Amino acid sequence: MVPAMLNTSNIENSRPMTGRATRLARCLITTLILLLLAFTAFSLIVWLILHPRLPEFHVESLSVSNASISMEFTVENPNWKINLWFSGFEVVLLHENCEISRGSVQVFSLRRSNGTRMKVNWINGGIKRGKTKNLGLDLSNKQVNFDVKMNGVAWFRAGKWISKEKSLQVLCKNLKVAFANNGEGELLIDPNRPVRGYPGPAHNPNPNGYAAANPPQPGTAYPYAAPPPTTGYYSNQNNPYNQQNYYQDPNSARRATCLRRIFAFIIGLIIILGTITFIVWLVLRPQLPEFRVDSFSVSNLTVGNNSLVSFTSEVRLTARNPNKKMKLDYDHIEARVFYKSDSLADTTIPPFYQDTKSETSVKANFAAAGSYVDKRVVDGINWDRSKNGNVGFNLRMISRVKFEAKAWRTRRRFLKVFCGDLVVGIPTNGRSGMLTSVPKQCRAGI
Repeated sequence: MVPAMLNTSNIENSRPMTGRATRLARCLITTLILLLLAFTAFSLIVWLILHPRLPEFHVESLSVSNASISMEFTVENPNWKINLWFSGFEVVLLHENCEISRGSVQVFSLRRSNGTRMKVNWINGGIKRGKTKNLGLDLSNKQVNFDVKMNGVAWFRAGKWISKEKSLQVLCKNLKVAFANNGEGELLIDPNRPVRGYPGPAHNPNPNGYAAANPPQPGTAYPYAAPPPTTGYYSNQNNPYNQQNYYQDPNSARRATCLRRIFAFIIGLIIILGTITFIVWLVLRPQLPEFRVDSFSVSNLTVGNNSLVSFTSEVRLTARNPNKKMKLDYDHIEARVFYKSDSLADTTIPPFYQDTKSETSVKANFAAAGSYVDKRVVDGINWDRSKNGNVGFNLRMISRVKFEAKAWRTRRRFLKVFCGDLVVGIPTNGRSGMLTSVPKQCRAGI
């Protein structure tokens, strides 16, 4: 029976393809993540700089009769840098959640920090009959509470930046209309509590304590007791709002804008630098160099009773650069030989340069002539030699290293290399002792 031969050529050829597919998938995922981070950072910076705010609505007049309905309201753009465009509004007059009449507002726009007054064009000339059975009871009290609901679409624009269309819902509640004996009603405007409509969040359906039968939709607006700004047409002396003692610091908005720009610049700079650093790290993938001890010899080791040590030593190492895109530049290399944690001798290694994916042989020569050490070091070396003739040494190196990749260079960092458990067999005849096991891998860290 002839054994079947396994064709390993297809397996070997498929491994590089699998590696390339993995790298391609990693690059695609990295690109998507970076694009998402860049888009998020750009959107955050734009929002911090522009700081878009919703428009403010004020009901100025509301006249209701059986023959006709008339309503005027004002819209203010509180943004300093953003213009507003409106595609018109659909206006509904309500009484106790019952539709009274329906109208519309034409297309209009607002420049930044400006306002305009709009008039509603009602489809039905007066009140729909049969829609408000409780209206007669309210008329006996000469006052009726109406609600006005407006739905529209708005755009924000600052220079060439245009937002997508936003649905805008405005609800102005409890508009008190006083009726005269002739059946005509006019809006009661309290100067201490002007009626203002704001697009607001849905988590606070009754911000002023008014009970509602049904919770409003997100983006609705409510009456708000605050005086209007003193910009735009509101500076008219005949406006009753200006009769109040209201002062607005003209420099406060400027200071807020300046601080917002500073914070936006700092946050944007941090995000950009972090993104660039992350991209560079993903592209270059820097790795620490690798070191191994190829040979370690000790000659003429003498240890006196007066705690003096003399010897010569030669160490040969191999430094490997595992990076595919980064070169290494070593400078100011210091090496020391230790017995456990006590230094015996030190030397300096000449600087060298490593190309990508390359290895460099490094040689260090040590010499100690009557160097003084602690008595415990002398006792430890004599004990090791008397036991099995082997003495364990440690090698430590500190170097300044710089990573380079074409035009990109890092600042010099201190690289620490530790080679431990270098066991050298010391003969008794005075010959050189050699490393018992080679090679020995070292640990490197920054």
